[in-house]
Amino acid sequence: MRKKLIIAISGPSGAGKTTICRELRNSIKGVDYIVSYTSRPKRADEKEGSDYFFITEEDFLSRVERKEFLEWAEVHGFFYGTPLDQIDKSQKNDNISLLDLDVQGVSNLLKIYPWAVTVFILPPSPESLAKRLIRRGTEKREDFKKRIENAERELKKVNIYKYAVENDDVREAIDKIKCIISAEKCLVDEDYIKEVGNWTIKITE
Repeated sequence: MRKKLIIAISGPSGAGKTTICRELRNSIKGVDYIVSYTSRPKRADEKEGSDYFFITEEDFLSRVERKEFLEWAEVHGFFYGTPLDQIDKSQKNDNISLLDLDVQGVSNLLKIYPWAVTVFILPPSPESLAKRLIRRGTEKREDFKKRIENAERELKKVNIYKYAVENDDVREAIDKIKCIISAEKCLVDEDYIKEVGNWTIKITE
């Protein structure tokens, strides 16, 4: 059988990856969005169990000890983790597993699933990224500076990704990622060659 499709979307804060993931999960049949756990506070526009599972730092670290995460990391002073059970369930159901990960998360993902499809969302320019963060209005000054510094580091890691999509127009960016998913579904890999090679064609009248 062919490997199940795992799609990881990354990008600096303000690049639009959350909006893109939300649209992909709502518009493509058979997509399971893997909802991460986080210890950071919930924002006003976020929903429990849809954007994240918001838990205490103590609860998060307990889950780390029980090895419940595919990968986890501390980002901007808070913990984020990708639950293994959600990915396992998605793959068993033969669905597309969609993940919203940071650069460190993608690096860890590729160690376990080297065939995962990774997409980095690029802002049109550094200036546009800063403006988006300012308009969002959810960051304190010190947090804003930290996110800009992290964005600069993340942009230097774009070489680990298979695809890079610029998000100048969100609809166009989403359409490009849909094309990537369609192409990846048709990819001929070693598993598929073996599967097709075992076919037996029967002639019927």
